[in-house]
Amino acid sequence: MFLSFFTYIFSCSSNRDIPKAQNIVFKNVNVISMVDEHILENKSVYIVDRKIVSIDVFENLILPKKTLIIHAEDKFLLPGFSDMHVHTDREEVLALFLANGVTTIRNMWGLPEHVEYREAISNKEILGPNLYTTGPLIDGAIPAWYNSFILDNPADVEQAIKQMKTDGYDFIKVYDRLKSDVYQEIIRVAKEINIPVVGHVPSLVGIDAVLESGQQSI
Repeated sequence: MFLSFFTYIFSCSSNRDIPKAQNIVFKNVNVISMVDEHILENKSVYIVDRKIVSIDVFENLILPKKTLIIHAEDKFLLPGFSDMHVHTDREEVLALFLANGVTTIRNMWGLPEHVEYREAISNKEILGPNLYTTGPLIDGAIPAWYNSFILDNPADVEQAIKQMKTDGYDFIKVYDRLKSDVYQEIIRVAKEINIPVVGHVPSLVGIDAVLESGQQSI
């Protein structure tokens, strides 16, 4: 979806105020399409069931009677932004992403409440961006952060990683002080159960080994 629409719905006082219309038009808006450097000026964007079906001058659109028309003269419409590294720990912050045009986030230190937020957003119970979350930050015996999830023995890795997937996390996050054998076991188990590994480069592993491992982002 698009920045202007989420800015619009953020101004609603509650989820009950979010427009229920299946047909929405942004009328006479300037469209930044990301296809090229040209701005499509004074176009109307017609959306049916959350999908764009037409970008045209308003007079050319054939609209059902119950279409919601959002007057957008002198405003700009563009694809929503994605923020791939956020740390958020309060539900009330989630709608602020939408208000600023961020429609997808990747939370990089996950707790059970982040899985709950993701499901509540998906079920339209709360306002928020598309949310993906790692599990708890995984670090070695002397962690960089005191409340990290400690893995110091390769024998403990399989159960821990499988439990994180069962708990509903989208990614496994590795951190700075993991031992090499523990890191490699995390990678092995994660590949086996098909959950991506993301995060830092452990100093005892090194960048070359991390790049070779298949860790999906750094």
